[in-house]
Order: sequence, then structure tokens, then C-alpha cells
Amino acid sequence: MPGKVFISCGQRDDEERAVAGQIADWFSSRGFDPYVAIQTQSFQDVTGGIIGNLRAADFYVFVDCRRELVPVDKCGQAQYRGSLFTNQELAIALALGLDNAVFVQQEGVLLEGMAKYLLANARKFDILAEVPEMIKQEVNARKWSPQYSRHLVVAKLRDPFDLPPEQPQRRHWEVDIENRRPDKAAVNATARLIKIESPDRTWDSPDPSDLKWAKQPGFSRTIRPNGFETVDVLFQDLRNPGDFHLISAIDVFPKKPVLSAARGIHRLRYDVYSEGFPPLEFVLQLNATGDLSTTVDLAENA
Repeated sequence: MPGKVFISCGQRDDEERAVAGQIADWFSSRGFDPYVAIQTQSFQDVTGGIIGNLRAADFYVFVDCRRELVPVDKCGQAQYRGSLFTNQELAIALALGLDNAVFVQQEGVLLEGMAKYLLANARKFDILAEVPEMIKQEVNARKWSPQYSRHLVVAKLRDPFDLPPEQPQRRHWEVDIENRRPDKAAVNATARLIKIESPDRTWDSPDPSDLKWAKQPGFSRTIRPNGFETVDVLFQDLRNPGDFHLISAIDVFPKKPVLSAARGIHRLRYDVYSEGFPPLEFVLQLNATGDLSTTVDLAENA
């Protein structure tokens, strides 16, 4: 999963859209996953597009272009409003804690409100053609890496394995959760199953309690910087191959399966929470046949 870059740049005319595209192309060539914010038309566009992509972003690029003239200042110099939409995106980015950011602003844009403090040291440009090279310089100076993420990420779905014959007859699925930040541990990381989507219906998990981390006591872990931990997400009862269970913190016995006599493709949706990290969601897609030799997983991320 490459680092996601949210590019907040004016989209008023062809020149602004072209510059935003050039910036995105450069990030793509460096192995990043860029997203260019375009002006939205509905509430759903804002929540699903703008806010959703800001929440998922690891890096933020802010390009503030001149808009309409405002009354001249005491020195008689012309001043302009900044782009309303990009400044609104900036406010959301700050609220979401996006601190890996590059700010550039066109000469003459009026600094008012919070912008007096946030953008006081932004690099200034005169014409839009200067912006792509300026962004490259700023990113290289900060040594942004496409391998970095401020999120926890699903690094690997491990191949299912059977326990030895002398132990309970089960086949387990495990997932590696990776912390790619070099500077911060993910403390008290917990995982749980939140929803099951089957061919004929979708329902909340019958057991939303915390899952056990593999080969570790307890139901929470600290994932150290540039490290990973493995969580046990599901096991199959080899005596009843259509039944699938969790190893979880719920204090009942015997535990009922979360899927019973399952057939068809089921999407099991999980989330992972940790102190100081955005929540992570991922999906295990399972093709349940009731036969040990043909039941397989079709892994995917959310």
C-alpha cells in the first residue's frame, strides 16, 4: 500500500487543473498514490470523496491560488482572496491530524484568520507554472517516502494452517498488521470482527469483542515502529468444515460459530484501533464450500 497524497489545488480553469495533474503524475512516478481533490457537487461527494480521502491520506499538498480582489491595504497593494474550497480542505486536514504537509501560496493572497499563522511561512509563487517544481523541491527536502504511512496497514494474509493432530482440530487464518511509522509505536492495538456480508444478507458480527494476537497472551498489542504483529482473525472447525469461529475476549463457553454451515462467498470486515493512529479496516473474503479441500480465502483490503 503506497503512501497516499491528498493534493488540494484550485480547479477553476484548465491551467489549474493541468498543474494539479502534473503534480499527481510526478507523485505517481515516485511510487505514491495521489488523489486530486476536485470541486464536489453533493453532500455525498464531500463525505465520501473529500473527507474520506483526507482521512485515508498520509501526506497533504496545499496549493492556494488567487481569487477575487479585495480592498487594497494601507500601502496601496492589491490583495486577493485565496481559493475557498482548498482552504476548507485545509481546515479538515488539520482537524484530522495530517501533519506531513507542503504549503505553497500565490503572491498577493490575503492572510486572515488561522491562515495568518498556518500559512505565514508558505512558499510563494507568482505563476502556476512554477508550482510543480516547487512541490518537488519541498517533498525532496522533507524526504517523503511512498513506504511511509501514518496508518496501520495490512501487510500480509498468512496462508491458513492446521494445528497439530494432538491439539484441537482447527484451521487458522492470520493477518500481519504493520506499523510503517519510524517514530511512533502503535500502543494498545486491538482488532475485532465488525460485520459479515453474505450472498443473501449483511449483519453485524455476533461477536464484536477483541481478537487474540497470534502466539501472544492477551487481546491487545504494542506494534513497534517499523514492526508488525499478527492477529488470529478466524478458524475453521475441521470436524464441521462449514463452521467458522473466533478466538476472542468474550467470556462465554461454549462459543457459537460466527458462520455456521456456511456456503458461498462471505466478506468478513474487521477493524483495528490503536492509540494515536487512524482506524484501519480490512476485509477477508472467504469462499466457503463445506469441503476442506476447496474452502479458500480471497484476501482483499477495505
